[in-house]
Amino acid sequence: MKISYATLDFVQAGRATVRFHGRRMLDYQRIDAHSYGVAQLVRFIVGEDVEAERMARLLQAALDHDIAEWIAGDIPGPTKRILGPEWRQQFNDYEDTLVRPYHLEHALDAADTRVLKLADAAEGCLHCIEERLMGNQSIVTVFHEFWKYCTEEQKLWLPGWAPGGNALDTFHEPGEEVLSRYIERAWTSANGGKW
Repeated sequence: MKISYATLDFVQAGRATVRFHGRRMLDYQRIDAHSYGVAQLVRFIVGEDVEAERMARLLQAALDHDIAEWIAGDIPGPTKRILGPEWRQQFNDYEDTLVRPYHLEHALDAADTRVLKLADAAEGCLHCIEERLMGNQSIVTVFHEFWKYCTEEQKLWLPGWAPGGNALDTFHEPGEEVLSRYIERAWTSANGGKW
C-alpha cells in the first residue's frame, strides 16, 4: 500500500461509517470496530498453523473489506442477494474502483474469499448477540439473516455435518466447528435458552 495523505484521509473517513443504519440499535457499530472483529475471527477460523503469507493477506483484507462504504454506503446483505449476482458483482466492482487508487483492494482465492465472508457474517452474528444481551428485541431477524448466510451460503460447519460429504471439503477450516458451536450457545443463552 502506498502511504500518502490521500490514503490516510480515505482510511480515516472509512473507519467511521456506521453499520446497521436501517435498524434501531443500542450500539451503532462502526466499520473500525466491525473490521477489528472480522480480523480476529479470520485468525480464529484459519487457526494457528496457517502459513504467515496467507494470514497476512487475510488480515489485511479483513481490515479493508468495508472501507469504501463511506462513499458507496452499507447496503444490507439481504438487499444485495435480492438484487442478484450480476448486480452484486457490479457493486463490488464499483467498490474496487473506489479503493484502487489507494492500493486497498485484495485478490483472494476462493478459499480465502470464503473465510473473509464467513468471518464477516459471523461477526454480524456476534454483534447481534451483544445487542440481544443489552435488550434489543428487534435484532432477532437480523441475527437469523446473518446465521443463514453463514450456514447456507458459506457452509459454516454445523453439528452433524461431516467433512468429506460435500464439495466444500477443501474449504473446511480448523476453527469452524468451535465458532459454530460458540455462536449457537451464545445466541441460545442470550434468548433465555431458546433458539
